[in-house]
Amino acid sequence: MKINGRQIPAEDLAKHHDVIDHIVASFHQQETDIDRLRIEQAEMEYKRKQLESLTQKLADDRERLNKEQTEQSEAQEQMLKDKEKLERDQAKLASTMEIVELILKEHLVNSKKELKSFTLNAAVFIINGIKQPADVHQRYKSQFIHEPVDQFDYLVKP
Repeated sequence: MKINGRQIPAEDLAKHHDVIDHIVASFHQQETDIDRLRIEQAEMEYKRKQLESLTQKLADDRERLNKEQTEQSEAQEQMLKDKEKLERDQAKLASTMEIVELILKEHLVNSKKELKSFTLNAAVFIINGIKQPADVHQRYKSQFIHEPVDQFDYLVKP
């Protein structure tokens, strides 16, 4: 056996027994430490993969949540537009009914049954196909036409 590059005679090995035991114990300890480090490394790799998986899941969840929020926001915007359109349509219907009542009140037709149609816009006021005089048109126009594109059409379906 050689120690530090020197050949030790077999009869002197007993004198170096403590050193040899220490070297062997140290070698076994190093093997144990290496095994422990390999186990720790495997555990860390497992945890790293778990973290990577959770990070990807979190990114996917964020993307899904952002998409859902965008869709919800778009739906709310559409609902608001629909509500505004409904309010405009209701106001136009109320104005149309008010025009019908005024036509009847002013005896521009004899009865509601006789009123078949009318069109009122910035250019003309026609009742049952008959263009109304300028003063009548102006009176209705000033009351109901607020924008050049405003128009009221009324038609009783047969």
